Amino acid sequence: DYALSLQYYPSEDGAWPGLRTKLLSEIDPNFFKTFCSKLFGLFFDFENTKVDWEVETNFQKINSFSENSNDIKNTGWIHVDDGCIFGGVIYLNPNPEQNWGTSIYALKSGEFGEGIFKTKRLQYLGKEFDQDEYLLEKKNHDSKFIESIKIENLYNRIIAFESNVYHGVPSYYSKSNQTRLTQVFFVKELNSSGNFPVIRSRMSYD
Repeated sequence: DYALSLQYYPSEDGAWPGLRTKLLSEIDPNFFKTFCSKLFGLFFDFENTKVDWEVETNFQKINSFSENSNDIKNTGWIHVDDGCIFGGVIYLNPNPEQNWGTSIYALKSGEFGEGIFKTKRLQYLGKEFDQDEYLLEKKNHDSKFIESIKIENLYNRIIAFESNVYHGVPSYYSKSNQTRLTQVFFVKELNSSGNFPVIRSRMSYD
């Protein structure tokens, strides 16, 4: 309810789909502090560890890009989150549509540079684009990946992954005309007086 009460804005450069609020740290510092404490409380013991962070987080709304459920325009572009340590999503629809979750992908082979896709930017900006060019770019891009993990969209579920992990939304389509509502977050800086979870997991306790 709180997320739906806020003002949303489009991407200025077509870097992401749909609409986002302004940074939650600016809109509601107390909410932002509570969110960050809950997030990093999953990994750190605050009683024994000092943790400092820089986080960007917004609520995001995305509608269907086509009335055809099978239209490739309704599938998210596979990408990584540059400029952060790790990022994630909280799903906020009480009754989400099928395939509204997140898929994790692996490269089929070799190295890959994501590149800049003109039709993707135009799509996210809500502008006209060449349909054939879009289809060619999207299919060629998708062909380089294989889905390795599929995470279902469940209300209030949080997922997080490192910034170099390829991911995308299987479908934005809604047969009930819902808007896909999430909270997205990107951890820009993270400093701790203790060991990070991935380091602790490798330690021997024999």
